[in-house]
Amino acid sequence: MSDTLATIKTFPNKFEADVIITKLASAGISAMVANQDTVIADPSSVLHGRFDLKVHKEDAEKALEIINGNS
Repeated sequence: MSDTLATIKTFPNKFEADVIITKLASAGISAMVANQDTVIADPSSVLHGRFDLKVHKEDAEKALEIINGNS
């Protein structure tokens, strides 16, 4: 597996990104969130900012199919 990562989706908050990471993990796809250090917390305790979901480049197509409900 290559070390090259691809950004496949960007989320406005960490909660949404974490839900998709869990979904991808259940399909055997490793994913991570980048830009976690550029967030602000609002009073509802949700972290907002830009959360780039990254997967290994060779998993990108399959991950997008899962995210989009085509798998």
